[in-house]
Amino acid sequence: VQPASSARPDPLWYLPAPHAVQFSAPAIPNPVWNPPAPHSEQFPSSIRPAPVWYLPGPHSRQPASLGAAGCGSYLPAPHSEHAPGSRRPDPVWYVPAPHEAHCASRVKPKPVAYFPAPQSEQSTSAVMPSPVWYLPASHGSQSDSAASPDELLYFPGPHETHAASALAPSTAEYVPGPQAAQSPPSRMPSPVEYLPAPHRAQSCPAPCPSPV
Repeated sequence: VQPASSARPDPLWYLPAPHAVQFSAPAIPNPVWNPPAPHSEQFPSSIRPAPVWYLPGPHSRQPASLGAAGCGSYLPAPHSEHAPGSRRPDPVWYVPAPHEAHCASRVKPKPVAYFPAPQSEQSTSAVMPSPVWYLPASHGSQSDSAASPDELLYFPGPHETHAASALAPSTAEYVPGPQAAQSPPSRMPSPVEYLPAPHRAQSCPAPCPSPV
């Protein structure tokens, strides 16, 4: 449990520190200060690069193990047993500590700080608005076609004739096949097969746990 502080917090602890004043430069900045420094030229190499330079080096071989790896190498170590406590746990250990009281502010809050600032007035227009400004523009006229449209352009094309079949369709082609019959069971089902197994009774540990 954290001990309560004897001194109350000061409201000045929650205010930011003042900013430092920036001093004026004695000279005007030179444009040369902002461009980056020039790059140096790369000298030509006397040796042509080889493709081997860009390949990774070979890996070293893993030495063979002296002993055969068994199943125990990949299993975790056994856990140690938990020592019994000397006394029962106290419910106070699982309850959070009480909060400290909030100190009263030295300055009362001002209602003006929670209201928005007044809005500036809109200037009057020198010209009265015209209703034409709010109407959509007129559509252009469609030019007349040189030739009148043909009615055949709006009718679908003729369908082809279905070829007659040499054989008449049989009624059996549209009837589903018969379903197989289910074989009778060798014995009648028992209702016990559809009931759940009984639960075992839980044994009470010694000593029985206390409700506290």
